[in-house]
Order: sequence, then C-alpha cells, then structure tokens
Amino acid sequence: MHPSDTIPCDTLPAADIGTAHLRAEGVGVTRGARRVLNDVTVTVSHRSRLAIVGENGRGKSTLLHVLAGLLVPDEGRVTRTGTIGSPARSSPPRRAPRSAP
Repeated sequence: MHPSDTIPCDTLPAADIGTAHLRAEGVGVTRGARRVLNDVTVTVSHRSRLAIVGENGRGKSTLLHVLAGLLVPDEGRVTRTGTIGSPARSSPPRRAPRSAP
C-alpha cells in the first residue's frame, strides 16, 4: 500500500448501529524484513463502501486483518466506534511475526 492510499473501535448500544465508524491512522506493518503497510490512513463510516484492490502480496489481507482487529499494527492506530457486524472474537489480536535480527 502506498501512503497516498487512504485506508482505527469502542462498542455502542445496538440502537446506535447506524453510527458505526472505523478509522486507521498512520498504520504500518512489517513482516520479516518486508514492509507490507506503510503510513496507511482510512476512514469507513456507516453506509460507506471501500474497495481494496492490488496485486498479489501487496498487503490487502494484512490491511483487512488490521481493520478487523485481528492483527495489531507495528505503527499507527485503529479506532472503532459502534458495531460493524464482526462476530465475537475468542482470541486476542496477534502481532505480526518478526524475523530474527
């Protein structure tokens, strides 16, 4: 993902589902020696749509894992407000694997 690609959540009562909001700011993820996401920022609000497209191995799945809270970014932050239709998670978010120095 490029810095120009615009791509961080507490839970509100179900009555406020229309106010769901997802924001990622300055997100960066490194896997081994490879920088997968670099300074990615995005906002997704209720009723908005986001398309994530790119070549194989460019970080699309990594970005989705970060946005879903399944992967903790090395840099930046992800905030969630309201509910976004995610099922309850039984395990905590995981950190991206690091290679030995």
